Amino acid sequence: MLAFFAFVAVLDRLYRAVVKRREEAKVAKGMGHARVLVMTLSFFIFTSVSNTVFSTFNCELFDDGSRLLKADYSIDCDSGAHKLYEVYAACFVFVYPLGIPLGYYMMLRSVRDHLTLQHDDYLGVGYEEQIALRDKSEKIKHLRFLYFQYRPGMWAWEIFQCFHKVVLAGLLMFVLDGTALQIVIGIFVTFVIFGMFAYFQPFLDPKETILEVLALFAIFICLLLGLMFRTGIAGDSDDAELPSAYTIDRDESDSQSRSPPTLRNARHGFTRLARPVRAPWALPSQGTSLATTPPTTLAPERRLAF
Repeated sequence: MLAFFAFVAVLDRLYRAVVKRREEAKVAKGMGHARVLVMTLSFFIFTSVSNTVFSTFNCELFDDGSRLLKADYSIDCDSGAHKLYEVYAACFVFVYPLGIPLGYYMMLRSVRDHLTLQHDDYLGVGYEEQIALRDKSEKIKHLRFLYFQYRPGMWAWEIFQCFHKVVLAGLLMFVLDGTALQIVIGIFVTFVIFGMFAYFQPFLDPKETILEVLALFAIFICLLLGLMFRTGIAGDSDDAELPSAYTIDRDESDSQSRSPPTLRNARHGFTRLARPVRAPWALPSQGTSLATTPPTTLAPERRLAF
């Protein structure tokens, strides 16, 4: 009888241990999903929130001495309420523009042996199999969106990309805002990023390399066009070397407004197009002056008619 009760007690302890492990596994799985969700969300909102934080300090000085916020000219930058918001935004500079990239770096560095394929799990297999094992690893799956597209030696490249976004989207607004020199600095930063990307070549997939090149080229073209319009090389001004494509001659526009297009005008235009043009080398026949030579016309049946 005692052996029976002892057996039941052992079964009960085993059952509780199994249930506890399952509950812990469920909790751990749920925590893993939540961690992945939080990390991914922080990555998507990083640029926009950082730009919003920096815009809190971006004010414009007017001739009367007032300083208004560029994001909302109804807000006085010298008011007490805005001063409190500036203190609040200064605290969040260490949370978003600086804190998130540094947090990414610390978490990636803690699993660097996995990212660089130096862990024991990757020994004895080929390079492609090592990359596949790294992407499927449960230990670092919450960081997968930060490293999966980069080569093992470039595991921290996404941190560099974060600071690149901060410089172009946030810090650049404080450098001679509204001037051509600001755009020149943006072009220089883009050129440096492009040079570093071409030198290190961090991506595993060549298609992603092409996509990154196209993205940097698009940024360069946008900044270059902005510089051309800012310096007056392009635009609608009379001194522009490259006038806008939408600039229309006033006389032509006025004539078009006075005589709207009709079917009769269109027929007259097509009739003029149907008349042949005498070649410049076609000389008149002997005894006929060039001034009195009548123009050659098409036969009636070859004219365009409506």
